[in-house]
Amino acid sequence: MGGINIFVPDDVEVDVSGFSFMGGRNVGSAKKSPPPGAQVVHIRGYSFMGGLNVVTRPRRPAVQAGDPSPAALPEGSAAETGLPG
Repeated sequence: MGGINIFVPDDVEVDVSGFSFMGGRNVGSAKKSPPPGAQVVHIRGYSFMGGLNVVTRPRRPAVQAGDPSPAALPEGSAAETGLPG
């Protein structure tokens, strides 16, 4: 009796199956279609009085060599939180 949001990168194909009783199912479409041969994410969801939402988002860039790891930063530092100094 509640909803679920699932976030997936926009460069994967999403296959949704299952059943929703008294709830909706929304599969968001990416701004770009996945490349040929893209990985497939299979989602089987069953909901009762709740919705299932699949949201696509751009993939985050990979961490580059020389970037400090979050573990190396002091807790609450501006670099860790992404906030200005």
